[in-house]
Amino acid sequence: MKTTYVLSLLLLTNLAYGFSDKDLDGIEDQYDRCPNTPFDAKVDQYGCSVPATPVPTTKKGVTLSIGTTYRTDEIYDDDSSLNFYAGFYYNAWDFSISNIRSMTKSEYNQDSSDTDNDIYLSAGYTFYMPATSFKISAGTKITADDTSQSRHSKYYNIQTEESRDNDYFGAVSLDHSVSAKQDLFFYYSYTLSGDSPSYDYQDYSAFSIGSGYQFTHNFYSALSYNYTGSIYEDGEAEESLSWYNSYNLTKALFVTGTYSYALNDISYDHTFAFALGVRF
Repeated sequence: MKTTYVLSLLLLTNLAYGFSDKDLDGIEDQYDRCPNTPFDAKVDQYGCSVPATPVPTTKKGVTLSIGTTYRTDEIYDDDSSLNFYAGFYYNAWDFSISNIRSMTKSEYNQDSSDTDNDIYLSAGYTFYMPATSFKISAGTKITADDTSQSRHSKYYNIQTEESRDNDYFGAVSLDHSVSAKQDLFFYYSYTLSGDSPSYDYQDYSAFSIGSGYQFTHNFYSALSYNYTGSIYEDGEAEESLSWYNSYNLTKALFVTGTYSYALNDISYDHTFAFALGVRF
């Protein structure tokens, strides 16, 4: 009843002043380019509906994880490390810090974990496109000790320790969705190697290429080929095949597991990595 009264009043007002506005949007019919807009629509000076301005949203969050990596080989002593990761993302930006602490103990070194204690810092920006994301990133590796020659052979004990300069790296990555569940990914990085007082290490490249599949809402699995160049002038590059898995225990908690098989002679034949993480 009240709506009818209001509409009647508006119609009488229009007639009284010789003003014709059939869709009641405030624009006279002779100037109205959209004469049939809904009664409650917001219109521009031409009488056409104006799309609602989307409320800008900010996406941000933190990811923390702790895990371990175990390597085994017929020639070299087994090796393990403790890994920490902390990441923060804000819209398209992300920042991370991680630490790899070796836990190796061998017949030659029974009482300490004297090898890697590296810290990685990185920052990246992601460009989002339909079905594809492209990311550029840069960072540094802060190396406490030069442990590139500290791997323990069961037949030889080769070990050197000395400080070395930081590594600096840049990277690009591409992720393309083939379907709602499958993606293809590619990663490439170039590292400027830090030198030590006794050795000038060479710069090197690394890349990975693979595909993943989202089996369920909580379970994702991927296979990839990985290549990492050597820091030595005549050194052999490291190559491997990896199987990565991620499972969401809850909305915040997740676990990851990776198995890698080496395709070259200088790397550990088998590598296992596990991590527990939280997002908030």
